[in-house]
Amino acid sequence: MARVNIGDRVRYLNAQGGGIVRRIVGKVAYVEGDDGFELPTPIRECVVVSEGDTFIPAYRTPKEIKEERDLKRQRRMEDTPPLSKPVPEAYSSHLPSVEMPEKPLPSPQSFLPERPEGEQVSLYLAWLPEDFRSFGSSPLECYFINDSNYHGYYTLSAQQSNGFYKIIATGLIERDTKLLVDTIPLVELNDRERLHLSFLPYKPQKKYLHKEPISLDFKPDGVKFFKRHCYGDNDFFDEDALILPLVEQDRPCHEPLTEADVEPLTEALMTPRKPKDIARPKPTKEHKSKSNKKELVEVDLHAHELLPSLQGLSPKDILEHQLSIFRKTMDQHRSQKGTEIVFIHGKGEGVLRKAILDALRRYYPKASAQDASFQEYGFGATKVTIH
Repeated sequence: MARVNIGDRVRYLNAQGGGIVRRIVGKVAYVEGDDGFELPTPIRECVVVSEGDTFIPAYRTPKEIKEERDLKRQRRMEDTPPLSKPVPEAYSSHLPSVEMPEKPLPSPQSFLPERPEGEQVSLYLAWLPEDFRSFGSSPLECYFINDSNYHGYYTLSAQQSNGFYKIIATGLIERDTKLLVDTIPLVELNDRERLHLSFLPYKPQKKYLHKEPISLDFKPDGVKFFKRHCYGDNDFFDEDALILPLVEQDRPCHEPLTEADVEPLTEALMTPRKPKDIARPKPTKEHKSKSNKKELVEVDLHAHELLPSLQGLSPKDILEHQLSIFRKTMDQHRSQKGTEIVFIHGKGEGVLRKAILDALRRYYPKASAQDASFQEYGFGATKVTIH
């Protein structure tokens, strides 16, 4: 690894981004990014690059990304027969003037022996990111899994804010099959807060034990979509997946939902919480200097510290709530000259930090910002001083 010197252009070893080294203190390099702020970074985390290099690791063109995504979907579905099959040409009798009616070919699944344990219906939903390398920002693929000897007509729908339902997917799913039924950008997860599944089981071209139609209302745990450890080994995919059982051996896995189970986002943010659930800022620290007395205020903007639950909240909703706490804190202290406020936002993708800096430039011109102490807060905090 090349030696890092002042003026070198570097990229971060284990994170996106980079910039120009403006100064070096001990084993820490202060890297100035495109936003003009210096980010203290351990020298061992910096890689010297030339002017022509990109700060985007493993850069792929849009065409390469699309081809890779299509290939991945094909591999995930390769053991699933297609539902739409080509219609065979008309059968002809020995008499050229007489034609037999068109008849679809039997499904390949019809020739498979039935599993004794598959006589009971088991249904699942599964979610996988399109690309695990961009976990947390990649859209989610949703698969419907039929793990039984029964075919079935299904309808998967989502409840809207007005109480009506909107179809996500509908059609036929064959036995021992998984289907890609939805691709969800993370910002639209809030639209999948409450789902409904209808399933009518049957067996084609053979006798079968009658089963009542299945009708389920259920609410996925939205927090799990953003936690990598919730995606694990499973019996349906070669990749890690988040599996939600709906019906196992004819038994529904979810109790019927009531209206109280779905709390609107506005109520979740506005309704006062119990004292034990209220997010309290960390104790205020006071530092005395020889010339004057300065007050240091710390505000933790991590979502799990501000909200009792993240279920059903989109990233946009969470960001807006974090910024509302930031603005409330700034308005409270904007007339207190000399006050220093440390906003703890974490490193992440830098979205919240950028939003804070933009808000400071636009609404609080008399305040200045800099990176907070690296020794105390690491990379994830910004210190604001009121002038």
